[in-house]
Amino acid sequence: MEMKQARFLIVGAGPAGLTLAYLLARDGYVVELISREKEFKRQLCGEYLSPTGKDLLKTLPGVSQGFEAIEGMRICASGFDLQADFPLNATGLSVIRGQLESRLYRLALEAGAEISLGESFQDSMFHAGRHIVKTCKRTIQADFLIGADGRKSRVAQKLGLMKKPDTSRTAVGVIAQTSESRRMGEMHLLSDSCYLGMDPNSATEANLSVVVPSRLLRTSRPAQLLRSLLKEAGEDSRFEFLDSEVKTTSPITHRPRKVDFPQGCLMGDAAGFADPITGEGMTMAFRNAFLLMDLIRKNVSLHQLSASYARKHQKLIRPKFLLKPAFDALVHFPALHQYAGKLLTLRPNLLTHLLGLIGQVYTPRQFFRLSAQELAGFSPGEGFGKNPR
Repeated sequence: MEMKQARFLIVGAGPAGLTLAYLLARDGYVVELISREKEFKRQLCGEYLSPTGKDLLKTLPGVSQGFEAIEGMRICASGFDLQADFPLNATGLSVIRGQLESRLYRLALEAGAEISLGESFQDSMFHAGRHIVKTCKRTIQADFLIGADGRKSRVAQKLGLMKKPDTSRTAVGVIAQTSESRRMGEMHLLSDSCYLGMDPNSATEANLSVVVPSRLLRTSRPAQLLRSLLKEAGEDSRFEFLDSEVKTTSPITHRPRKVDFPQGCLMGDAAGFADPITGEGMTMAFRNAFLLMDLIRKNVSLHQLSASYARKHQKLIRPKFLLKPAFDALVHFPALHQYAGKLLTLRPNLLTHLLGLIGQVYTPRQFFRLSAQELAGFSPGEGFGKNPR
């Protein structure tokens, strides 16, 4: 078997892996990237970047060209339909996943990265300060190993970093044709703990995804379920798609035991994934790549690099996982829909502040300070009458 030497070995050719490969190669490092996938395809995910993700993408030459801006979010449930722009004139970005990865791939190649598609990771052993990685084609020795191979990361599995997956919820999605495209992301809170997300890719195309309890798919086909939820949301007339094009994926949430290991780390979805339709997964992938590259440029030693990355990564993901229980409660308890809608109607700036937090325009501290100011003097019964139900 061929023996390859690399300073950095990246497993996975998604946004995180390809971006890091470009950044490393541009700075003159010997970097090798392998991916089991032979080509770049569209996947079931929110094809959307928050304002922070958009700003990072624009630093990568030519990658964001032609992708359209997202101005804010529309949030709907029984009894309310609200929308707001991102604060401070910020905008997000719609992307087409396959095109995005193809552009990143070309950019990394031009910078000097060595990329092998159709080559799968099989096993790894850490010996004498180096990773000895076996693929389906050869053996590679690397000083630093990066697992950027998605929610079902083979690297994390082989290193014993994966927790038992939660398969209680499933994402169902499709790329649909539409004659009514709005430059807003959309979130619809529906019955039976379901929610629907919409990302407008272009004037004629939208990415639709619903998250549902997996048990519902025992009695309904994915396309049938998606169509019924679109009808419940009152949006069924806006979109056209073939049943055969509808896809499912599960698990939709995972968090590894840890993201660092000796002279190596996990990034992107492999490092933790909260839900599939907000687009925060891709934003976090870019943030991970730039975070690790920043530490490398600061000459953090390989022995300390993993732990330094893990500490900073934890700070990045903490807001997302702190918000998740509140969002889950809103999804699971319909009684909260009306109260939340009334509150946001009475205090519309709260929605803008929330979008600022989700889009990382605001830090959690800024969000809570602004929200506290907005709610100063607010009574829980204000605007609800005697019975808020």
